[in-house]
Amino acid sequence: MTLDIPDPKALGCVVSGQKIRVHNMVVESHIGYPDWEREERQRLRLDLEMTTRVIRPLDDTIHHVVDYGPILDRIREICANSRARLLEVLADRIAATCLEAEFVESVTVSIGKLELCNDAESVGIEVTWQRNT
Repeated sequence: MTLDIPDPKALGCVVSGQKIRVHNMVVESHIGYPDWEREERQRLRLDLEMTTRVIRPLDDTIHHVVDYGPILDRIREICANSRARLLEVLADRIAATCLEAEFVESVTVSIGKLELCNDAESVGIEVTWQRNT
């Protein structure tokens, strides 16, 4: 079965951007500035937004777009094996990993510690990396 792939040009349109968003990914990591905080794994919530170079799929397969599955697997691995003290360091490692994908132009990584503060859902940081063009 062949799927018709819409052609924006044929409709008088241009595709001005594409983003991959991952919301509320929960991972565990040994992280924290005081040594005692890294003794037990902590639950972290990640949000990612990757802006990609505008690429149009030539067919309905993963071969012509950003395959985010391996990126997410690598992020899980980074978090599971990290002994970083700072969320900023972990976020930078995740951002660098996302930008290893050929078509990713920029990434925003938000990380929040879910169990750090009783009167807040999470406490965290956000970093944005963008390729030099």
